[in-house]
Amino acid sequence: MTRKQNIAYVRQSTSKQSSLSFQREAIQREAARVGWKIDMVLEDIASGGTMNREGLKNLLDLVATNQVERIIVYRLNRLGRRVQDLLSIGQACEEKDVKIISLMEPMLTTTTSLGKLNYEMISSLAELERALIQENQTLSYQQNFSKGYPLSATTPFGYRYEHRTLHVQKWEAELVVEVFQRYMRGEGYKRISSQMQGKIPSSTPANIRNMLCNETYTGFLVSKRFGRVKGNFESIISTDDFQQVQQIRQGKQQATALFRYPFLLRRKIACPFCGTALACRSRKSGQKIYGYYYCAKAENSHKEACRGISISAKIAEIAVVKALQEWLSKKVVPKYLKDAAEGKSIDADLQKKTDRAQLLRAFSTNQIDAATLQKKLLALQSQGDTIKERGQSRLQPADKPLFFTWVAQAWSLDTIQSPVFTKLLQHAISSVVVSPNKITLKMEMLDGSVIHIKGKGAKLDVTKSS
Repeated sequence: MTRKQNIAYVRQSTSKQSSLSFQREAIQREAARVGWKIDMVLEDIASGGTMNREGLKNLLDLVATNQVERIIVYRLNRLGRRVQDLLSIGQACEEKDVKIISLMEPMLTTTTSLGKLNYEMISSLAELERALIQENQTLSYQQNFSKGYPLSATTPFGYRYEHRTLHVQKWEAELVVEVFQRYMRGEGYKRISSQMQGKIPSSTPANIRNMLCNETYTGFLVSKRFGRVKGNFESIISTDDFQQVQQIRQGKQQATALFRYPFLLRRKIACPFCGTALACRSRKSGQKIYGYYYCAKAENSHKEACRGISISAKIAEIAVVKALQEWLSKKVVPKYLKDAAEGKSIDADLQKKTDRAQLLRAFSTNQIDAATLQKKLLALQSQGDTIKERGQSRLQPADKPLFFTWVAQAWSLDTIQSPVFTKLLQHAISSVVVSPNKITLKMEMLDGSVIHIKGKGAKLDVTKSS
């Protein structure tokens, strides 16, 4: 029979500490005194507030496979600092008849009722100690922050962290000033990014934006927990220039909102190369607004991290609406007419349901246009046929009239849809998968059927399957 092992476990919270060697030596001395052979030493450099530690996982695996006779630690809080975690470890060891030996808590045992009570008390003290440490750290951070000291050694471009504060790096600071001046002259994130390529590390549009929003450059520290204070370091940008930049940014955001394409597939299309959700971009040409879905990761990394892709929003969305019209005419309208004929109650009287179904049939057969359908459906709805909002992911039967109205609005793609209609579409569509030479759109509809849209280039052919 294989002899069970004596396992020593040591832990320290951060790499800045140096208590691992002390714990090992103390355990080895005690093992030599009582005549134990330490077969293995497992260690972790991680917080005791989590069970996600490599050394602890290996230890528990050995316990589970019945390979351990005893676990030796310097203190019980080396195994963990949460009562729930320590009780879980204690139960696992008790089930496999594994003894936990703590050098600083010699009365510790889980084999008797009194020993279990003692174990729980020590576990509670370990958690209390951790809570006190966190409170003291928070108080220390708050005191240092109020004095203008940064909370982290991570510094923005233009500064270097030395002796607990930030020091301006002259040549980097000059580039920061240039970025702010360029933006105040009217240049955008993308142009500034290209002009500063090679001068500023990771010069992406996103990083340029973050730089322009970073109030640290004005000599102030901002923290969500502790507020805003004057730092004990030199500023690079004046407060007036920083405020001017923020006003320009806000003005651009407001202007952009007026000329924004109503993207129907927002956060639904994934890049075929990197898998990230495609971002949305609107462009105005004359009196028309064009929308595109593009890979922001490729653009921000200058196509180093991803090859990228760009898709015309109008092309994809027209195909979606055509597929919805086909689905309406072949599956939903006939069922809706049948329900109306059989007198099944949804949320309106029989006459209104019949009138609505007839309008939808006329629309699906191109007897009336989208504008007429929209007008008549809204007129029916205003007569008292209200629709209760639902917080479910799948549309309910009572939501069908509102969904039909959305289809009528979306048909031309010239009308900006209301948030309600956009929400309905987000619920209706499951996901969109794109490849460089085709578009495959997967939509989960009201009845659970699936629509696939496939095509090449700008020409999309719609095929349907259930």
